[in-house]
Amino acid sequence: MAHPLKEAPGLPDTVRAAIAAQERLGPEVLVKARLEVMKFWETRRKLLESATEDSVRSMPEEVRAVAGKLNLPLFKEMLEATGYPDASLAEELQNGLPLTGTFEVPESIFRRNRGKLNKRSVMDLGELLDAGPDLARKMARKLEGNPSEWDETLWKSAIEETEAKTMIGPIPVGKLDTLFEGGFVASPRFPVVQTDKVRPCDDFKRSNVNRTMIFLNKVSLPTPEAAVAVAREYARTIGSADIRWWKSDHAAAYRQVPCDCESHKAARAQVTVVLLRDPSSGEASAFFHVAQPFGASSSVINYCRVSQALAHLGRILLALILINFLDDYFAPERASSVDSGYEAWRWLHVILGWRLKEPKCVGPTSDLSVLGLGIATSGGSLHLSLPEQKKAKIIDKIQEALSEDRLSSSAAAKLAGRLLFASTVLPSNACRPYLREVMSHIHRPDVQKLSTNRPFAVTALTRLKEMLRGAEAVRHISLMEESDISSVRQACIYSDATSAGGIGAVASAKDFVRPIYAACEAPEWFHARLLDRKTQIIALELFGALVSIETFGRYVSGRWVIVFVDNVAVEQALVKGYSKHADLNHMITKFWHSCEKFHLKIWIDRVPSELNPADKPSRRIFDEIFFRDSFSPARRALAAYFGVDSVLPSLRLLRVVPMADQAPLEPSVAAQEICTWLLKSGFLTWEEVGSEVSDDDIQTVVTTGHADLLRMFVARANSGSLRGPIWELLISTATRLQSRSTSRTSLEAEGLQPRQVPGWMKTQASSKGAASVLGGLADAVGSLRYKCVSQSSLRQYASGLRCYMRFAVTALDLSKGCSSESNAVLPAREDLVCLWLSTFRNQDTAKCYLTHLRKWHEWLDLSKKWDTIAVRQTAQGLSRNPPRTLAEKPRVSIQMLRNMVKRAIGRGLIDFSLAAIMGYHFLLRIPSELLVASVGQLIVNDSAKEVTLVLPRRKNLPAGDKQVRSCCCKTDSLTCPVEAAKALLERRDSSLLDGDPLFPLLSYRAFLFILRSTLSGIGVGDAESFGSHALRRGAASDLAKSGSSFQQICALGSWRSRVPASVYVDLAEVQKLASSTFMSLLEESDSESEEV
Repeated sequence: MAHPLKEAPGLPDTVRAAIAAQERLGPEVLVKARLEVMKFWETRRKLLESATEDSVRSMPEEVRAVAGKLNLPLFKEMLEATGYPDASLAEELQNGLPLTGTFEVPESIFRRNRGKLNKRSVMDLGELLDAGPDLARKMARKLEGNPSEWDETLWKSAIEETEAKTMIGPIPVGKLDTLFEGGFVASPRFPVVQTDKVRPCDDFKRSNVNRTMIFLNKVSLPTPEAAVAVAREYARTIGSADIRWWKSDHAAAYRQVPCDCESHKAARAQVTVVLLRDPSSGEASAFFHVAQPFGASSSVINYCRVSQALAHLGRILLALILINFLDDYFAPERASSVDSGYEAWRWLHVILGWRLKEPKCVGPTSDLSVLGLGIATSGGSLHLSLPEQKKAKIIDKIQEALSEDRLSSSAAAKLAGRLLFASTVLPSNACRPYLREVMSHIHRPDVQKLSTNRPFAVTALTRLKEMLRGAEAVRHISLMEESDISSVRQACIYSDATSAGGIGAVASAKDFVRPIYAACEAPEWFHARLLDRKTQIIALELFGALVSIETFGRYVSGRWVIVFVDNVAVEQALVKGYSKHADLNHMITKFWHSCEKFHLKIWIDRVPSELNPADKPSRRIFDEIFFRDSFSPARRALAAYFGVDSVLPSLRLLRVVPMADQAPLEPSVAAQEICTWLLKSGFLTWEEVGSEVSDDDIQTVVTTGHADLLRMFVARANSGSLRGPIWELLISTATRLQSRSTSRTSLEAEGLQPRQVPGWMKTQASSKGAASVLGGLADAVGSLRYKCVSQSSLRQYASGLRCYMRFAVTALDLSKGCSSESNAVLPAREDLVCLWLSTFRNQDTAKCYLTHLRKWHEWLDLSKKWDTIAVRQTAQGLSRNPPRTLAEKPRVSIQMLRNMVKRAIGRGLIDFSLAAIMGYHFLLRIPSELLVASVGQLIVNDSAKEVTLVLPRRKNLPAGDKQVRSCCCKTDSLTCPVEAAKALLERRDSSLLDGDPLFPLLSYRAFLFILRSTLSGIGVGDAESFGSHALRRGAASDLAKSGSSFQQICALGSWRSRVPASVYVDLAEVQKLASSTFMSLLEESDSESEEV
């Protein structure tokens, strides 16, 4: 799989097309071709002169003032000729682009906004217009009564805009009601001080105008890494010798795009009014825009539509490798043809009527400054530099926000833009989650007291400041990957963890002789530091990712690294860079710190559990399928960040295991249908598919889409990224289909009634095509079929199908040579199902698994001819099997408890020791009764030498229970419950409240892990089979052995009947003890009678 950040991130295909065109034509032909193109369009311009005049004449007067010099008919023809998806842009410019309402462009221009629309933030325009006049008069009085040092500057800028015909005014505030009968909205104007100018900006946020806009697309701009990726692609395709760069800038970019004429005449557009204080008279006056204003959110997408269109024309018509960032355009090209490219770009603006800012245009050079970042090429390398002055200024701004403990949306926007480009000089991309946090404040209300309300923002700003301070002035990047040093080679790291604490990691790179792995167990203290949760698998998976970076970081230092995890929550937490839970947040911070330390360019991605090569090391499985030699714990670990002992075998220890070098497959019904088709055809593993499925086989697939998907499967099977049983992907796809949102949510988002759906379908079909609409609904049906059961039920059904599949494959393999039947495992066969059922000993289990198999046949639309009377009779016959004897469950006796407590105390595990004593004596359920207990539930009576435990609720006693235990120091002071309770309360601070937990640092997983490891340490065999109930069982059995009656045992364990107690007590041993006691008493009685 190619690293997403390494391969031209966020760039359209037209950039690659321009590079390919330059390679194909060569410099001389390229120059001539550009001249021919320019000559052709000059001819078209002359032929369209009358249409251009008509276009200008038909424009509204105010639009004509802004766009009258644009050649819109020629612009439209160029867009249509190059197949641009937003070709209607030229027609919309004819009347100006709107400022309010809903904004939507084709997804190929800007991707669809995947997030849910925040309907609360959207304001009705009519409501805003009704309240607008009164608010405007209040604003005018405030302006007149509060002179500002910027009044003259802002007034002068407004007058200049009226002279340029991009604004109209000044207008007395009293005349606005007459001019705008339908109402109006006024906004204040404020200055934005920049390096070389003061930019006036209208506060449409404060006036709520921005809340009248709904954006269905997300404007995405290329990052500086895009320039690096483009330069690499150019060097790889054409060469790295003598590359030149040029740049240009639009003059008053937003002011070249006209507003919709309705924006200042009709009811919906009186939203561009701006109030300013006339410095000469002191009175407030009004202006309104006829061009896109600074400060309106819609101006960004309106101008970016123009920017994207011009960049598209430059790439397709003139083979320019353009990168556009708002109104800044720059491009690389070889020296022999770069002059023609620069002139062609300028010609395109002249012929269409768009204006460039000449002072900021820089002709071809090998050293260019773009948005404050230095870009230079020499010796086959790209050099990115950040001037010390700019770096110091950014650090000062960060420190200012930290000192004030505040980050406003405007400050966040400025800081994010600067940091985005400054971060390019950093050797690692560990700044990404912190940059994302700063950017998130752009669209948030101003946050006061960051340290309290947004603590991660403080962490992000602090880390960014530290990274910039430690960054070198220049970052050198080789453009030729093939001959480059190892810093640009790619590596993949996989991590996994088990719920029992096992950690596994695998690393692979092209220059490794073989993949390498590491395996360890999370230490006891790690479990003790985790906050209490129902399950700690997320924390363990996160710990596994951290251990993998610390273990393998030195071997992949400076590389592009894809870190694969198989847990969605961990993936999202690492991408975000923080968690609301302190223990997880600490690990995430350490993870990114390690990435920075090793100069890694990280990308976090998810891999399905069944395809994760780190799964087996995490479970200490090192079989021949993945690993040639067995795991040897004799080698000491490499440095792990938390001091964890992990083992890293030498590179020769492993056989070559093909790692996943492509993105994980997206779940789809089509993928399931392909898997089903293969299984029905007798293919059982992906290795067989890769070696045996031919092009002729692929052609037999019904649809083109399915054939293409099968072809991709075959390619992945050949590359090794798909391996193992085919049914594992079948099951995985179903599980992910069940959990993901379906295409039907797009209908729900529209808020349509059922009767409106047909009309919606026709509208969607006209823009996206009928096949796309119907295909989306079909995918929704495929997903909904799995949603008829819960996720847990689906996992159980998967276990049933997996069980049958494995049995069927084994049975078919054994029957080779004995039968000529096909080895297909789907649909199921009657004889195989009967054989499979005969292996069960429990009828209920067999019936459940049979139901699972039926359910999967229904989901996969498979024949159920196998479900015959013989199958049902076989399942029913299992009820006649003799009952099996249940294995005895392990118990912790009082002697084992003593030994265990001694060892645990010696290792400093005091809380665990006290918890074990309390759990044993009170016969408690560890997770639901002991570990959740609070300080107020434990009462020690020194005078009576008793301890009382009040349980507000028990499993069989919803009303709660109260248990009392006496001191047993005379016989066993080590495990006395009274002394344990005293020690426990002393360990908790006296200032704690009654509701504070007794065991704040001891989770259930940590308790279980320490229990088993301690038992193993004192020589107990099969310690892994012991669970938390072992203490409860041991106490009940010890009570029975001591002569306690069942009534007494039931009272101590809060059991209402003898049945639960009989499960916990070893009856055979108690009966044996009772028998021996009775016989000894009988012998004593006989001896006494003889003496008489």
